[in-house]
Amino acid sequence: MKYANEVIELLSAYPHKTFRVKTIVNYINPKKRERRSTTRQVQRVLESLAETGNIEVKARDKLGGGAEYKWS
Repeated sequence: MKYANEVIELLSAYPHKTFRVKTIVNYINPKKRERRSTTRQVQRVLESLAETGNIEVKARDKLGGGAEYKWS
């Protein structure tokens, strides 16, 4: 996966902080170019990390609210 190292680096550096996908994408790609593809790739990395149990996923209560991710 293309951005796995960057996602793991950010989440593991702050193990008790929760991150939204937008924050992670802005960390990886601060420019607006290719933001959509970066978002998709980050979501794939987060899904695989959640499946293996490396991160905790906290779903938002409100409709339209994004999930928050935390290193476990």
